[in-house]
Amino acid sequence: MRMPTTAHFKLRRKQFLAAIDTPVLLMAGDWIPRNYPANPGPFRADSTFLFLFPDPEPNAAALFDPKDKSVTLFLNERTAADALWHGPSSSFAAVKRAIGVTRVAKRSDLAGVVKRQLGRRRARTLAVADPRATAEAREICGDKVDFADASRIGDPDLLLAVAKLRNHRLPEEVKEMRLAARITRDAHKTAMAHIRPGVHEQELY
Repeated sequence: MRMPTTAHFKLRRKQFLAAIDTPVLLMAGDWIPRNYPANPGPFRADSTFLFLFPDPEPNAAALFDPKDKSVTLFLNERTAADALWHGPSSSFAAVKRAIGVTRVAKRSDLAGVVKRQLGRRRARTLAVADPRATAEAREICGDKVDFADASRIGDPDLLLAVAKLRNHRLPEEVKEMRLAARITRDAHKTAMAHIRPGVHEQELY
């Protein structure tokens, strides 16, 4: 069984909505260049975003609104050029059905959609490793978050809500974690059995 399943992600988002009393904007982050813009490192979404959404796309964002219990997922627009260079992508409608969110909107419309939906209400956010995504969230929400400063990652109450959610595991999740631990143990024991003087770590398959 692949864990977590779509049902688990839906449950996590429902629990998150129940744990917050103000809108929350979360950013997945994007490809982060290394020594020059055309040399990005491998993409990995922010851990909290990964906890709430399966296989997040680069540059994704999500607005959680406890007022109407809605979750809006923002993704890069599907274009003919992208399809030509990277292959076809699932339509917004297909993503909405597969993931089970309230709606899927264009990433370029993020600031406008948040403003229209929230009106005078403010959204909170969390800093992520991608400085551009954090700067954008900071501008939209007005939160002075900073990933490089542990005291400014986000509002303490929001961080506590996320921590409580991420620290809880369902029985089937615990079962999968124990299985992964056993596999990891066996892999380490196998590697250790092949250690010899002069053998490099990368040679231990």
